[in-house]
Amino acid sequence: MEEIIYKTYTSKIELEEILQLQNENHYSKLSKEEIAIEGFLTCTHNLELLTEFDNITLHIIAVSNNKVVAYLLTMKAIAENKIPLLKSMFLEFKKVIYSTKCIAESNYLIIGQVCVG
Repeated sequence: MEEIIYKTYTSKIELEEILQLQNENHYSKLSKEEIAIEGFLTCTHNLELLTEFDNITLHIIAVSNNKVVAYLLTMKAIAENKIPLLKSMFLEFKKVIYSTKCIAESNYLIIGQVCVG
């Protein structure tokens, strides 16, 4: 097995490879058997959105043979208005109190979508 390097993305090509993995593992592209065994992704992004999020937080990737083989997307509260599917999660953040403070009022980082190809 080739060495796997973990790092933040450094090129547009790596972002495009994230999108390729995302597309390959989206629930609409998988059989029920694959979903049950391997899992699936529900959200899709585009290059502009990934770049915008990465300008705020850094996406982590795993690279093997110069190809992205896994990723972990990170985002901040700005995602609430960018990804409609996540709206309900952000509404819950407005209800949850941690250490006497509402989570939505805190400076937090969302560890978003994780995919291992």
